[in-house]
Amino acid sequence: MAAPPLSQIAAGVAADAGRLARSEAALARAEARRAARLLGRAAALVAGAALAGLVAVMAIGVALVAALVAMGFHPALAAVATAVAMAAVAYGCLAAARRAVRGAAGAPRRVWSNLAADAHIFGLKEQQDAGPHASHG
Repeated sequence: MAAPPLSQIAAGVAADAGRLARSEAALARAEARRAARLLGRAAALVAGAALAGLVAVMAIGVALVAALVAMGFHPALAAVATAVAMAAVAYGCLAAARRAVRGAAGAPRRVWSNLAADAHIFGLKEQQDAGPHASHG
């Protein structure tokens, strides 16, 4: 049995390279969408933390006013306890947002690493390094 012609082999390699590039692009899009969803959740948690922080600051203000007006500890103590609870909520939201952002940070690096490896395999890295204005000849 005769070996297939070189043009047929080259066409097969080119088709495989095209499929690989499309698969890598699809993977990059999927990972970018996942990262965007995680960052969206993190942004919502940060907004929640900001709102809770604002409420905590307002409650501390109310506690100080109540302490000055009443000159007693009971109303102020209740307001301070409320402020401390809201500050704990704000901290919890920020901690959750930080975890979400850390989870999303690895995906782009992995995609670029895979694309760079593919480019190197197909000899594209050397052409890229030469730049668009390099002489070909």
